[in-house]
Amino acid sequence: MKYDPEAAKALLKEAGIREGTPFEILISPAAYAKVKEVAEAIAANLKAIGLDAKVRAMEQAAWIQAFLAGEGQAWVAGWGTVTADGQFGLFLTYHSSFTGFKTKYANKDVDAYLEKARDSLKPDERLAAYKKAQEIIWDEMPMVPLYESPIAIGLSKHVKNFTVMPNFYNVVAVDTVLE
Repeated sequence: MKYDPEAAKALLKEAGIREGTPFEILISPAAYAKVKEVAEAIAANLKAIGLDAKVRAMEQAAWIQAFLAGEGQAWVAGWGTVTADGQFGLFLTYHSSFTGFKTKYANKDVDAYLEKARDSLKPDERLAAYKKAQEIIWDEMPMVPLYESPIAIGLSKHVKNFTVMPNFYNVVAVDTVLE
């Protein structure tokens, strides 16, 4: 994406959004690293194009309730897949039947590809369907991925057979030993 404040102002005007329109970004600072700084940078960019952008920080439980209630115009949140499978990462985020992200995103083609991938037992067929869905999602950009938080894992050289799954959320320590 190219940063173009003048084009953004023109798009707002075309959409009938007046200068000074309130725009609230909800965050839970305890939930994700650097979320406050990220939200403040977004608010500054929105102010530069004429919106009255504000960041509202809240504790996690209140943030979840506000998020689910549809408060605010934007949320800085994290999302990852604990299964390392497209079903969890894509279907639960972009299928029109899932309303947890409050994007109101709906695309019948995306739904069809995600359903095809979900229902298939053939890895190649699933991969092709997820690829098609992702191409549409990328073109339409219903959510804007901003950054990825690195996860650091440090171990002593005495720890053996410790496995971290590719999604970094799951650790396999069944055969882990300390020598």
